[in-house]
Amino acid sequence: MTVTFSHFNNLDLSAKLQMFVGCCAFQVTLYATCMTLTAMTVDRYYAIVHPIKSMKHRTPRMAVLVSLLIWMGKHFFLCFF
Repeated sequence: MTVTFSHFNNLDLSAKLQMFVGCCAFQVTLYATCMTLTAMTVDRYYAIVHPIKSMKHRTPRMAVLVSLLIWMGKHFFLCFF
């Protein structure tokens, strides 16, 4: 069974661009979600294993900062990969 993409050649530029942006948005969302879940896991570990020490570092401001870094970082790395 051979898969061909001959129908892709028949699309105009706007349709190709829309497919590219949709694919990029999917990848950014997929990887950023995985990274967010990893950050949440690390946060839970830190809160359970070091409860007293974690109270100083686990703030709403830090949560927003980590979330922004994850999403902005993934958008930045998307440009290169």
